[in-house]
Amino acid sequence: MDERRVVCVAGPAVGSGYVIGPRLVLASAHCTPGVGGYVAVQLPRHEPPGEYQAKVVWRGTPEKADDAALLYITDEAWVPVSGVPLRWGRLVTDPPGVACESWGYPQVVQRQGSPELSWHPFGRVTAAPRAGGERYVMQVGGQSPEQLEDDASPWGGISGAALFCGDVLAGVLAVAPRGWRHGQLEAVPVHVLLADPEFRHALREGGYGAVPRLEPVEWQHLAESAYSGPAKSPAALLRADRQVVSFHGRQALLQELDDWCAQVGFDARLITGPAGQGKTRLAHELAARLEAAGWTTLWLRATATDGDIAALKDASVPLLLVVDYAETRTEQLTHVWEAAARHDGGAAFKVLLLARTAGDWWEDLQAKGLAQELLGAAVTTPLSPLQPDPKEWAESYRQAVAAFAEHLPRVAGQERSDWRAMASRLSTPAARPGLDHALTMQMLALADLLDAADPATASQSAATLAPSVEDRLLAHEGSYWQRGANAPGLPRLETLKDALAAVFLAGADDREQADALLGRVIGAADPDRISATRAWIAGLYPGSGELPLGSLQPDRLAEQHVGRRLQKDPGLATTILPGATDAQLAQLVAVYARTTSHRPFHPLGEALTTLCASNPDVLATAAVHAVPQTENPQPLLAALLTIAESPETSSELVEYLCDTLPETSHRLAELSAQLTSRLVEHHRAQAATDPGHLPDLAMNNLANRLGDLGRHEDALVAIEEAVGIRRALAQGRPDAFLPDLAGSLNNLSVQLGDLGRHEDALVAIEEAVGIRRTLALNNLANRLGDLGRHEDALVAIEEAVGIRRALAQARPDAFLPDLAGSLNNLSVQLGDHGWHEDALVAMEEAVGIRRTLAQARPDAFLPDLAGSLNNLAIQLASLGRREDALVAMEEAVGIRRTLAQARPDASLPDLAGSLNNLAIQLASLGRHEDALVAIEEAVGIRRALAQGRPDASLPDLARSLNNLAVELGNLGRHHDGLAAIEEAVAAYRTLAMSRPQVHGPGLEQSLQVMAWLKSRSGDSGG
Repeated sequence: MDERRVVCVAGPAVGSGYVIGPRLVLASAHCTPGVGGYVAVQLPRHEPPGEYQAKVVWRGTPEKADDAALLYITDEAWVPVSGVPLRWGRLVTDPPGVACESWGYPQVVQRQGSPELSWHPFGRVTAAPRAGGERYVMQVGGQSPEQLEDDASPWGGISGAALFCGDVLAGVLAVAPRGWRHGQLEAVPVHVLLADPEFRHALREGGYGAVPRLEPVEWQHLAESAYSGPAKSPAALLRADRQVVSFHGRQALLQELDDWCAQVGFDARLITGPAGQGKTRLAHELAARLEAAGWTTLWLRATATDGDIAALKDASVPLLLVVDYAETRTEQLTHVWEAAARHDGGAAFKVLLLARTAGDWWEDLQAKGLAQELLGAAVTTPLSPLQPDPKEWAESYRQAVAAFAEHLPRVAGQERSDWRAMASRLSTPAARPGLDHALTMQMLALADLLDAADPATASQSAATLAPSVEDRLLAHEGSYWQRGANAPGLPRLETLKDALAAVFLAGADDREQADALLGRVIGAADPDRISATRAWIAGLYPGSGELPLGSLQPDRLAEQHVGRRLQKDPGLATTILPGATDAQLAQLVAVYARTTSHRPFHPLGEALTTLCASNPDVLATAAVHAVPQTENPQPLLAALLTIAESPETSSELVEYLCDTLPETSHRLAELSAQLTSRLVEHHRAQAATDPGHLPDLAMNNLANRLGDLGRHEDALVAIEEAVGIRRALAQGRPDAFLPDLAGSLNNLSVQLGDLGRHEDALVAIEEAVGIRRTLALNNLANRLGDLGRHEDALVAIEEAVGIRRALAQARPDAFLPDLAGSLNNLSVQLGDHGWHEDALVAMEEAVGIRRTLAQARPDAFLPDLAGSLNNLAIQLASLGRREDALVAMEEAVGIRRTLAQARPDASLPDLAGSLNNLAIQLASLGRHEDALVAIEEAVGIRRALAQGRPDASLPDLARSLNNLAVELGNLGRHHDGLAAIEEAVAAYRTLAMSRPQVHGPGLEQSLQVMAWLKSRSGDSGG
């Protein structure tokens, strides 16, 4: 709250009030006379104290739901309060206790009945029905005031005080209900007042400006604030949120949108159209109608984060969420879908998207995540020109001129002209092509009116004034700029115009970014000059929320100014680049591209192409994202194709751009194919000398990109090469590459089908299905086994073995490795059932296959052979065949030791595991000294691994320490054994704290070993 706006109202009763506009005060109905009566507005705390006469221009019903009044200060001595316009809002969720504050002149703090002292109560507010209508109840924080001596309420005099929640005006205090020990205050919600057409009319007549938008109080940090105060320049009257010209037309569409909103639950809708077609104005009209019907509307701020957006799920009243420039906010929209999916559906939840085009960005958005389900019925509505019938042109033009003539006297610098008289003398121009856009017609009406009031232009024809209506309006906006451009410390006006263009192009998220941007344009490091320039721009176009600077609205005027400055100096955009943030670069490319879509600036497309192509590392990514979002993508596509074809473009940038491209895009299809071809050639060159790059070469994307272009023969060549590479890789490392092979086979089937080779396509897809099914069954068996569901796991792995055995019989080179893997897993599951003979049979077959494979390709298959030998030893030991088990385990250790010497990072963990098992086998044969050597080596390896990766290796170290302690005990080295087991117990305690069910049994076993060692140590006396 602003203390300067807090006033005392002296009428039939003494109350409080709050200055909401230049001469408007919001007060209480029961403290004021009827409409037309007068009261005194006092400023007791000002120096000197002031008192001013005010007229009641609207009054609700005292003691009823709308117990509030609106006063207009008529006293000429009154100095209007400066500052940003107020934000208005309402509560929209059920959870009570939103922080609030008020400020007024209650009797409890006054002396001798004279209002001298104000009080600033705070507390929490919730919604509750009172007095036949909705009321807010403020639970006052801190100590409540005591009853006055004359039994009067201590709160007398605070009626009419404003109730704020954060920065949002939410209500007007009306009464202190009895029975609550003076700890509660009731307020009239402002949405009750704004629902009254007479209140809204009184606001407009009192010079407030546009009717305030009601923001959700709980989500005020999510709202895109509208500047609803007095217009600072004539162009500001064109803003859609000011609604200066009354809405007309599109009644059928409005009724369609009303019906859409009347449906329960969630839905989204996209409205598209070029700049000036009326998208935003239509959304404001719909929002106003819905708010009057009890809805809440939220214009989502572009900077809202995912965590904040999640709160939308709590909406308890019907919600219309409006997202402007939706084509640039696809990532943010994914969080909106998440919130909508978690909404309970008790009230309507509608999302209205506004965008210039509905292209690849919309298709891509609908295909992702929750959007696939939520947006299945989403409707896209392209806006047609508002007035295709020339017969309606004259009346619409006259209405616009009259509306601007009514509002211009309240614009700074325009107060003295007789606008109504000039409007009456204007002749209606003939309708012509291009004027069927609502904004264009309104711009023409405003320009004609402004030109008529300017002696220098009044006698000239519109054709001689400027090339376009946008230029005519910019000339008048230039007069607005000029008024403050002579302040000390500012650069010359031409430089200031460049600074404005830079701000319109790139924007800034904070003051530091703004100063850096302006410093580059001004070309000076003088902080005072930069600060003065920033202050000048902020005075012209204040920022909203956290943003330090705003922009010229509507967009067409901002883009017109940008286009004119770039025509004069194409290097201006290059000046902005050094040090610009990713967000600034993205905005620069998007605004530049939108500017080139206007006919006068089509030639700037070449400059945009050159800018992006000359700065690929800086602008290529922004250009990729902007292509689906702009009406004129050709300059950006030309730049990106130049970058893709240039030999100077790094392979790293090519790969990054490939990853950035959407999976499918009509506009980007040719670029996608070019970039992917370039990347494939890069990997091909690397693979020629280093086979390790073969997996990269085998990427499917080239075939997909070529297929998107209809180049199916070329796509088939690419995918056949990918299948060949992945088949070879899968033979060596099936677990790693079989999924990729299945994916390539799937794409091969698609390309064969597109060429009409349906029999071959069937063969490819059957092989892909077979691989995927067996992979899925194999993984399913492992997961079921992890959960102790061994019967279900056995069923799954037996089916996998059957499929892979059939595949291996048909194509042994391709599928024998897979069969061995499934046999290995089958043996484990059979052993878990206690069927050790069957488990041994399966494992011996797996070892046989892998031994044969390892003889042919040791680099690829020796690790798998060692793993199966390890498991074979376990099965042999389970059957009492300890000597055979030892032979198998020693072979496994030998293989893994060799592998660990070549690739220690990959093979040392496996070697430690086999050494651990070898120690167990040796101990079972009574060879404890040899067992001790093996387990000590295992502990040494696992201790080193646990230091680098404790989360992964600490459990293995604990197990080996347990086994080491046992072997030391078996050899009579009880103290050494105790040291080892104490370390094991400490490790298990740490592990069991986070996962007790997993590591609790290991801890219990180690504690038993510790007890055994302590008893043996005591017996031996050692």
